Amino acid sequence: MSEDRRNIILGGFMATGKSSVGRRLAIVLGYDFLDLDTLIAAEEGMPISRIFATRGEAAFRALETRMVERVAGRTGCVVATGGGTIVNARNLPASRLADPDAEILKLKDRKLLVVCKSGQTATAAAHSLRKMGATEVAVLKGGMVQWRSEQFPVTTK
Repeated sequence: MSEDRRNIILGGFMATGKSSVGRRLAIVLGYDFLDLDTLIAAEEGMPISRIFATRGEAAFRALETRMVERVAGRTGCVVATGGGTIVNARNLPASRLADPDAEILKLKDRKLLVVCKSGQTATAAAHSLRKMGATEVAVLKGGMVQWRSEQFPVTTK
């Protein structure tokens, strides 16, 4: 896989701009754009809200993980994930969306995370995001493992 065509993963809370920023970033970088929720809804023939209502969250998360596995085989994509995708530990191994040590760019003003598997990809993404008007792009050191442990600390009783 070419270093400069590694996928760029967008994650963050619902309605933080993953899809709108992702479409623009893909155009700027000449990548394909994939939206996991849109792909799941199209495949299932119903909106995500209906999947949740009729089948429940556990069934949706299983569909999401299956889609992550399919998308992970592609390269040269900007991937907008669902709000819960990157917090699901099953979606994080290197064979899936992001290496545990992948670099993370955080757009502070939108609470949007951009996960890149390499420093070269992260640098290109940060540069493009700044050109698109992002006011604060911060590189979070420590990768996905560090980010996840800070966001979702494990507590023992």
